Amino acid sequence: MKRTPFSQLAWACAIAAVIGVFVLLRITNVMMQFGRAPKLEWVIGLAIWLIMLICCIIWQRKASRGELDVTLYTGFWQNAVRYFIALDLIMFGIEKLCHLQFNIPLGELDNPFSSIPRQDLMWAFYGHFRLLVDIVAVMQIAGSVLLLFRRTRLLGAITLLPLLLNILLLDYFYLDIIIQIYITCETLAVVYLILLKYDRLSEFFFHTQSPLPGFYFRNSWVKNTVRFSTVIIPIVLLANFKFPKNYKEITGKYLVKNWSLNNAVKSNNACADSVLTKVFIDRGDFVLEYNSYLRRYIGGYKYNPQTREITAIWRYPFNNHDTLFAKMLPGNAPDKRVLIGRMGKENFRIDLLKVSPVN
Repeated sequence: MKRTPFSQLAWACAIAAVIGVFVLLRITNVMMQFGRAPKLEWVIGLAIWLIMLICCIIWQRKASRGELDVTLYTGFWQNAVRYFIALDLIMFGIEKLCHLQFNIPLGELDNPFSSIPRQDLMWAFYGHFRLLVDIVAVMQIAGSVLLLFRRTRLLGAITLLPLLLNILLLDYFYLDIIIQIYITCETLAVVYLILLKYDRLSEFFFHTQSPLPGFYFRNSWVKNTVRFSTVIIPIVLLANFKFPKNYKEITGKYLVKNWSLNNAVKSNNACADSVLTKVFIDRGDFVLEYNSYLRRYIGGYKYNPQTREITAIWRYPFNNHDTLFAKMLPGNAPDKRVLIGRMGKENFRIDLLKVSPVN
């Protein structure tokens, strides 16, 4: 009979402790709602980890004397890992089905896009279609249930891994560090459960002969060329693509502080549609906004860094055929610019204040 190393018990116990603490704290937060006690939560978590550490030391001494069944204890804590993961993800899934997640106040959705926090942007995107959220919830619950049964636990772990990897990437880019640590530990715990069956998976994926047909070429060089063509062809196609350039010296969002048309100073306080208020320049677009996002000139542009000349050709509105010719000159401060030129038969001068991105 193969003897189970004590290190496997230590790993199973440690992972169960970490995931168990996170799940316990989450249950506490849900029950207490807004009455959270962060310091108490951390004390409870550290106490549990300390108890587990002491237990591992005691069990190691007993195992070295042959007084402890390492295999039995290891199996128990591996099952505990599965239980905690399933409990946590089923809670998340039920919350999604009950529409307790991905809800954004309608008032916030009317705010400017750039003012909405990163987490709310993500929640608004996924919450726009409730069916998408429900499908993710069902997959979370189904994978978690599969994780609880002996015959389907590997299938459950493989089902949950891509879901958790997707959540992991979203949380890394949109949420705070605590959530990132949380989802990282849970994802690694699922990877741990999958690796428990590493021998079976390795045999299935890398050693078992596949009945599917392969590439049949007499020359191996031709075979490999066909394979690599799936990478070479897209690269060749992209080599002929005209990528928009990023001119950092002009890229950004600008507020119009003062402007004049045909040497006549225009007022920025008027509510008329003809009042220019904002200018946007990014990789591919040059945009003039007149008092509202509903009134914009949008077009592509070319820029010459040496002469600072900008040429913009409008594609919206469709009836505007007046090409813009201008120069972007530095202002009297690092965040100020002056746009001087003509559009159609009209000459203009625009004093701009750069607000995003900040230099």
